[in-house]
This record gives sequence, C-alpha cells and structure tokens, in this order.
Amino acid sequence: MKKIIFLAALLFSAFSYSQLKKVELTPDEIDFIANNKANILGESLDNKDFDRIMSLNNTIFVFEILYKDKPLYTGTINKWYYKYDLMGDTQRKKISFCFRYSDLDNDIITELLESKTWDAEKTDTSKYICKANHELFTLNKSKKYILNDVVKDKIKVKLYKIVEQ
Repeated sequence: MKKIIFLAALLFSAFSYSQLKKVELTPDEIDFIANNKANILGESLDNKDFDRIMSLNNTIFVFEILYKDKPLYTGTINKWYYKYDLMGDTQRKKISFCFRYSDLDNDIITELLESKTWDAEKTDTSKYICKANHELFTLNKSKKYILNDVVKDKIKVKLYKIVEQ
C-alpha cells in the first residue's frame, strides 16, 4: 500500500510542474533581441521598449548551430543591460564554438579552413574546427537584424525562447 501511495504522489507531483518547450523566434523577435535599444547618448529607453525588455526577464534564449538539421552546438545568449555598455553589448552578440571534424563533410571543413577565420584543434582522441567571435546577428538590406549563418545555406543558426507549456 505504501508503494502505491508513494507512486501516486510521485506521479501527481510530476504532473504539477510545467514542461518546457523551445519555440523558434520570429524575424521581428530576432530583430528586437539583437538591436540594442539603449541610446548611445545616455538618454533613457522609451517606456515601450523598457517594458518589453523587462517582460523578457524570465525568458531564456537558446541558439543552435545546425548542419543537415543536426545540432552541432547549443548555447544561450545574455540579456540586455540596463545601461548602455558597448563592450557588454558586443560580447552579447558574439559566440565562440568548436565542431568535431567527424560531424562535418570534408568539403565544408576545407571551405572553413580556407577562410582563415577558423582554427584546427586536435586532442588525443578527436579533431575539431573552431571559430572565435562569430557574429550571431547581421543586418539585412532593410536594416533589420537577422541570424548570421555560419556557412550560408549549409551551417545554419536558429534562435529559440524557452517557454512553459
């Protein structure tokens, strides 16, 4: 009887907690997150932007780098700063990562190494290709921020928010 009560309590407690789900961001959400809303001249944020930024205090943003729809790297991005900080904002938009050679095709590895912005790293058991300070966002022709793919149409970046279901 004790086992049944324990099992029932365990099941009910598990159902009482919400499950988390990752939801891909829309282009407008990506632009908002990438854009530093603080005024460089030190003026305050307008009320609408301040309220919107603060409404995201409990939201976690996760990016994935995908190759052939397989995640190669997953990370989080930092939140906005209350006061403008050029160094902090720059670091918020840059990511560094490594991929295993075995996860990529040889032609992709060759293309990356020839670009001179990638480094090869080797351990006793694996070989890696690494990039420091990849810009997570870039401006498109209409001056909106979009995600900056690692290799156009081959190694893509996706951005998600984690929400309760």
